[in-house]
Amino acid sequence: EIFKSFEQVYSSKNNKKYFSEGTGLGLSITKELVEQMGGEIYLDSEINKGSKFYFNLNFEINKETVIIEEKTQDFTFPENLNILLVEDTPINRFLAIEILKQNFKNVKIDIAENGKIAVEKIESNTYDLVLMDFKMPVMDGLEATKIIRAKAKPYFKTLPILGLTANAIPQQLQEAKDAGMNACVTKPIYLPELLKAIKKVTS
Repeated sequence: EIFKSFEQVYSSKNNKKYFSEGTGLGLSITKELVEQMGGEIYLDSEINKGSKFYFNLNFEINKETVIIEEKTQDFTFPENLNILLVEDTPINRFLAIEILKQNFKNVKIDIAENGKIAVEKIESNTYDLVLMDFKMPVMDGLEATKIIRAKAKPYFKTLPILGLTANAIPQQLQEAKDAGMNACVTKPIYLPELLKAIKKVTS
């Protein structure tokens, strides 16, 4: 139960129940991130003694020494962007919105829970960028992108569409390109990668 979104622990004080501070999203987001990287998270808890959370993640060990320099400060972030975020998972939406708000001035974010809703919103609104998840109920991101690109007006042909995928394998990246996506970013979102991709497709 404690790993569910918006669940909170309550305590008794002076015979009154009160909830702990927070939104009840911390553990839910943590669980989602761990599982998206192929891991599992666990909990050991005993009343009046405390709780221990731990997780397992497996990574390959790189035999070569690699030095990575992050230069996000070199990016010139676009301002006043009107972005459509197409994502069916509440936690992923929450994370993406927080990242966008923290890194783009005066950004406006609209939400669509699936590709069908996204197509309807794009037909009736003007956006500077679409962040499109691949796998969604009703209509997935690839199908939605194909429908958008097939429309006659130049707006639908040139609208930047950035794919969001948990499996950035060559075959899937090619499918995204064939559907009409401008680029793809892997999930869980890696901030420098997302910012670089947004700068590229909106410049």
